[in-house]
Amino acid sequence: MARFVTRAMVVLLLVAVLSTFTACSIFEGLFQTSTEKPEVKEVKLSVVDGLEKQAEGTYQAVVGDKFSIKATINDDAPSKVTYKWYIKSEDGKKGVISGATTSTLSYTFDQYSSTSFEFWAEVDGVKSTNTIIVTLQYAPT
Repeated sequence: MARFVTRAMVVLLLVAVLSTFTACSIFEGLFQTSTEKPEVKEVKLSVVDGLEKQAEGTYQAVVGDKFSIKATINDDAPSKVTYKWYIKSEDGKKGVISGATTSTLSYTFDQYSSTSFEFWAEVDGVKSTNTIIVTLQYAPT
């Protein structure tokens, strides 16, 4: 009989401990499944290198030098997303930058008639909250 009481006490103690763990905030959400689908909610641009800051959101590039801009998305976004990069010149012409399909855009200006360009990105159809404006400086000859 004593052996039965000891086993019963062990079982009760085990049940008490397990119910405490499952109620504990450490395990909150462990046994729940989320029905919310991860999505891109925010896209933010930042300059990686190759541009000289002129003012907030405005940078200067030397014609012929490569520069890089990075698009950062929210932490809970899906792991596989589609990037599109866009450019618009000061005369209003805009277009998709061909071949730019990753989070970082590397770009080099050649000779152009425009002197100012605006860049932005879209990730899974969500446009970046900011743009990067680049003005061109021709290197002295």
